Amino acid sequence: MRAQSTKKRFLTLLATTLSLTVVLAGCSGGSGGGDSATPSTSGTQNEYKEKYDPAVTITTAWGIDPELKFKNGESMENNVATKWAKDKFGIEIKSLWSVTDTNSAFATKLRLAMSSGQEMPDIVTIGQPDNLVAQDLIDSGMYQEVGPLFDKYASDTWKKAMEQDPNVWNPYSRDGKRMGVPVLDYAYNNDYLLWIRQDWLDKLNMKAPKTIDELEAVMEAFKNNNPDGL
Repeated sequence: MRAQSTKKRFLTLLATTLSLTVVLAGCSGGSGGGDSATPSTSGTQNEYKEKYDPAVTITTAWGIDPELKFKNGESMENNVATKWAKDKFGIEIKSLWSVTDTNSAFATKLRLAMSSGQEMPDIVTIGQPDNLVAQDLIDSGMYQEVGPLFDKYASDTWKKAMEQDPNVWNPYSRDGKRMGVPVLDYAYNNDYLLWIRQDWLDKLNMKAPKTIDELEAVMEAFKNNNPDGL
């Protein structure tokens, strides 16, 4: 969030935007773990009770994975997560621009926007490979320290997660000030699912495994008993 932004926006913007980051960052220019939301002067109440009426708007920008596919007419700017933010909190997420993120296109576009005096997003999410961009954002003087707001408004659960490895703050700190909020590695944010062919189970008269031993038996049968008939 830019330093000139109003105090009213300090209440729920940070947590809502970072919640959106968890949902959408896998689609954006922040590919890979250790992304950071850089930077913001916004914050949130721990229980997220407030809804803005009328709605407020915050701006951001996206680098989009070229393999990303949306369904039902959704887009990066209009999807279930952005609708949730507006319906639940009265926060409208406005995208200033987006770019297909190949060959560091997102980082290049962001630097060009800074150097040419274009409107900069209130909140921007960058990936670990773009730590130099984080330093550029800090150097620009356009963004304000976010650490005290995190300390004041972040939930205890969020704080405890950060405390497991205080070093996650290092790439986004300057002179003892935390300028960006790290987004913890995606491995902590997603539960991977194992898909098992039900038609193969049926063909082999087996049930879906519930234990490791049963899973090993299914894998052995799938490997050796030719359930696909090929």
